[in-house]
Order: sequence, then C-alpha cells, then structure tokens
Amino acid sequence: MSDAGLRLIFVVDDDEGVRRSTQALLEASGFNVRTFSNAEELLAAGTAKQAACIVLDYHLSGMTGIELIETLRAQGLQTPAIMVTSNGTRLGVRAAHAGVTAVLRKPLAADALEEWLSRLMPMAHLCRGFEIRVGSAIWRSCEFRNRDTSSRGSC
Repeated sequence: MSDAGLRLIFVVDDDEGVRRSTQALLEASGFNVRTFSNAEELLAAGTAKQAACIVLDYHLSGMTGIELIETLRAQGLQTPAIMVTSNGTRLGVRAAHAGVTAVLRKPLAADALEEWLSRLMPMAHLCRGFEIRVGSAIWRSCEFRNRDTSSRGSC
C-alpha cells in the first residue's frame, strides 16, 4: 500500500451534509477521503480493501453499518472501522462483535474522531489544530507538521 493508501479513509453516510462535513474535516487533517452514500455503493465499488479506515454511520439506507462491517469481515477484510451513531451504548457490544474498532456518539466531536484516527493511522499524531467551517458545522481539525524538518504538508 502506498503512503497515500495508508491515509485513505472511506466515509459511508446517507446524509450528504454529514458526508461532506466529515470529508472536509478529514481532508483538512491530511487524509485522502472517498465517500459513499450507503453500504451497497461501497460494496459495488469493489475497492474496500484500499481503505486504511472506514468511518460509517449505523443508520444507512439499505443495510446497516454493522451489516456492512459483517459483510466485509466475511470477505476477509480487517480494515479498522469507526461507527458513528446516536445509540452508542446499545450498539456497542453488537458492533464490537461485528469487528467495529470504535463507536462514537452523535453529534460527532471532531476531536473524538481525530483521537481514534491517531490510534489507527500512521503519523496522525503529528498534527496540530486549526478550525474549518462547512455550512453551519464547525470542525476543529489539524495541520500536519513534520517532526524531523518542521515543514508543513499533508500526511
């Protein structure tokens, strides 16, 4: 997997505003992002193995986020997955059994997503914060800072 592939995140959410806001947050943090409006779209693309991490909603049109992860695990794909839901407590155990790495509660706090990504993704801990606005959403994001040369760039 190339360095770009190590930083490729798939976002699966049927709410276009949430997809765009999450994409903007992650891109501002130096990640490459590909978005999908539902689980079936991701499966049909046949590219799930390219993602370094999948960020997805539980409630999707069609199959649920957990069903998507179960399908990917049945295909042998072990890509880390971060699920976002308003029912975090009740879904936590089922999500963990399905292979979801973390369950985050809505409304999604950018720092919570970034904390999990820093655990899962190479070099994500080398970021420092800034703020972006997408529509009415405000995300606190990060800017990559190379530890060795102190130069700025994308991860």
